[in-house]
Amino acid sequence: MNIFEPASFAGGGGAAEGMVKFALADSTRKVYELGWRKYREFCARHGLQPLAGSRRTVEWFIWEMANRPSSSTGRALSPVSIGAYCCGISNAYMEAGLAPPIDRRWLRRFLQGLNRRRDFAPKQAFPLSDRHILAMLRLCSGGKGLRGRRDAALIAVFFAAALRRSELLALKVRDLRFVYPPEGDALNLFLHIRRSKTGPGRVPVPWGRRILPVMRLRAWLGAARLRAEEYVFQSLDAAGAPSGLPMTRYELSRLVRDYAGRIGLDPAAVTTRSFRVGFVTVAVVNGASIFKIMEVTRHRNPSTVMEYVRQVGAFRNHAGGGFL
Repeated sequence: MNIFEPASFAGGGGAAEGMVKFALADSTRKVYELGWRKYREFCARHGLQPLAGSRRTVEWFIWEMANRPSSSTGRALSPVSIGAYCCGISNAYMEAGLAPPIDRRWLRRFLQGLNRRRDFAPKQAFPLSDRHILAMLRLCSGGKGLRGRRDAALIAVFFAAALRRSELLALKVRDLRFVYPPEGDALNLFLHIRRSKTGPGRVPVPWGRRILPVMRLRAWLGAARLRAEEYVFQSLDAAGAPSGLPMTRYELSRLVRDYAGRIGLDPAAVTTRSFRVGFVTVAVVNGASIFKIMEVTRHRNPSTVMEYVRQVGAFRNHAGGGFL
């Protein structure tokens, strides 16, 4: 039977819809769902139908979100959050087979104006440098039992592979492939990322000379004796043994803040994103090309990496460097 015939596709519409939803990363889907829920609550308060909204209805919602303090934080939504909520509304309309009632050009101008009015400065994660990572690893070497090995492997791999938090926590032993390059005898590593914001991918991690992520990971795996289907970075039980459960994002955040504080950094300024931002920053300082950086980070748009290049190179050959 021809697989493209309508009869052969009968009953497959639901599966196809599920595949479309699967295209969104978990974190993106959650933000979209939150934005759609907020919009439905707004419509309920004003006696409106969410899927029958006009452009004016959405503009009213956006204006309210921009000016109404949140019950949890006491602050109005940031322009970034408003933009994400609007994407959630558009996504819900498209899933319902309707044209989104949002004028993108108007939204872009509105958010630009909101930025100007609030004098809004976007938050940026503190970039951890290779020096910071080495200081954390020295603390791990003094740890007792498996905890020190796990923490050392986690810190080294998190930085060396420039992973997102969700990617690190989802790694399983089966996702690791140790390889020897055609030249040289150093053991390298490929991490297979099965689910990510930018889709599946493969991250190359070299043996290294100072941080040694591959060596530290092998030391942890050898000591923990994990099976192929187990998570690489697990919570530890009261006895300090792997629990079989993946670390939660809260455990990871606590671990990061703890090590940041112990090496003299402000724990409030360092987040799990600091590893990824730090890798890109240090790579730029060391002269890595944008495209080689993107092989590791898997950024889709070079302009994202270019922002780091501009920040790092802002004072190189400065126009006033010769006379200020």
